[in-house]
Amino acid sequence: MAMRRAGETERQAEPNLLHINGEPVSSRSLRKQSGIRSELQSKWRIAMPGLSRIGVSLEEALLQQFDRLIAERGYQTRSEAFRDLIREKLLSKIVKSNKPVVGTLTIVYDHHIPSLSEKLTEIQHNAGLMILAATHIHLDHNHCLEVIIMKGRGKDLQAVADGMIAMRGVELGKLVLANSGDNLKHTSHLN
Repeated sequence: MAMRRAGETERQAEPNLLHINGEPVSSRSLRKQSGIRSELQSKWRIAMPGLSRIGVSLEEALLQQFDRLIAERGYQTRSEAFRDLIREKLLSKIVKSNKPVVGTLTIVYDHHIPSLSEKLTEIQHNAGLMILAATHIHLDHNHCLEVIIMKGRGKDLQAVADGMIAMRGVELGKLVLANSGDNLKHTSHLN
């Protein structure tokens, strides 16, 4: 151990030591740990092919908010949440590029509005092959819920949805788009 001069702290006296959580760690110890880490990463890649590890730096407050959010949504790990956020952003890019997607349009409407049901059906018929199926249920005496399953280019599906949601008497409407099948979440690594 190096001798300290008057007024010199332990860190200043031992410049070759790294301090982790206030404890000195020698470069020899780090090399040994690094070798163990490298060996573990190598074994992990064999057990989990196709996965890569990354590091993310976040402000503490943001991380705490993120942890609360993923706990509320039932994620088991941060990795699962990050993967879904990335997929969501990539889907947004697919939709903007007008590539094929699938989606569901959910609408709630007042079926007492004259000819609204017929107009909604007409829009679906005019959309042709973009409409794959529709389910209709009666919520109460005045309201119906319809879920319409669609497939096509993102902008085309959005236009059909916008046309239906904007109709007088449609009280709620939401279009949810998903990847058309390519690059969907693969869970083969969980088997």
